[in-house]
Amino acid sequence: MYSVARAFRGVFDYTGYSTRSEFWWFVLFSGAVNAISYPVSMQIFQALLKGGDPLGIALISIIPPLIIFLVLIVVWIPLAIRRIRDAGKSPLWMASYIPPLIFVFGAEFIKDEFQDAFLKIYVILFWVVLLFMVFIYSMPSKNERG
Repeated sequence: MYSVARAFRGVFDYTGYSTRSEFWWFVLFSGAVNAISYPVSMQIFQALLKGGDPLGIALISIIPPLIIFLVLIVVWIPLAIRRIRDAGKSPLWMASYIPPLIFVFGAEFIKDEFQDAFLKIYVILFWVVLLFMVFIYSMPSKNERG
């Protein structure tokens, strides 16, 4: 729990370092919170749907998990930047998350099968590279990143 509390305390701290354990404990915590909040939200939605306006009920039931997700993302971004810095890499590697997200959301507009396959490979490659960066060991001493 200490790692999760430390991640929340450093929500606006883009300097310093985060250990692998701190990063992965927060990822585990985020996954558990999301795994609980979404099914609970859907159960509320199902219960309220039986007697009311579907659109209003859908909005009411999706807002709490959305807020939880946004809070966790706001905490995760500086934590990941500190983790990448701790591994001795530039925090600018976090910018490589952006193109895969753009391609994933823009993939609906692509009708060519070759382009679609290329985008899927591109997205997978970037996620593998970034996962590698958070898995590598910490630098034993200060590195050129601070």
